[in-house]
Amino acid sequence: MYFNPLSILFIMVEETSLIKTLIAEDDSRMQSLINLALAKKGPFEIRFAANGVEAMEIYEEWKPDLVLLDIMMPLLNGYQTLKEIRQTHDDNQTTVIMLTSVSAKSEIVACVDLGIQGYIVKPFNYRNLSEKLLEYHQAAS
Repeated sequence: MYFNPLSILFIMVEETSLIKTLIAEDDSRMQSLINLALAKKGPFEIRFAANGVEAMEIYEEWKPDLVLLDIMMPLLNGYQTLKEIRQTHDDNQTTVIMLTSVSAKSEIVACVDLGIQGYIVKPFNYRNLSEKLLEYHQAAS
C-alpha cells in the first residue's frame, strides 16, 4: 500500500473564544451605538440589560467575562450593581468597566475602590470602543 503524505492536508484552526460581554444601559439609542461599535469589531458575544436588576439576573445566569455598566440606571444603578458583583458575589475575576456620563472624581474613585478595570466617560469615541474594552480586559486577565 502506498501512502502519499501530500494527499492529506491538515488545517489547523485556532479556536477563538468570544468574550461574553454584558452591557447594562437603559438608553436604547446608546445600546444601539454600543452594539454598532462592538458587533463587528471584536470577539464579543453581547447581551444587553436595561437596568441593574436585569443586569444581575443575566450576570447570575450567564456568568459574563466583561460587564459594561452605566451608573445612572433605574431599579438598581450601576454603582449598586458593581457592589453586587464585587461584594455580594465576591467576584473579582469579571472585568467591570463603567461607561457613563458621570465624571465626578468622587464617583470614579468610589468605582475604583470597588475594583473596576476601566472608566469611560460619555460621550465617547465609538470607533475605538472595541479596542478600549479589549485593552482593559486583557490588562485585567
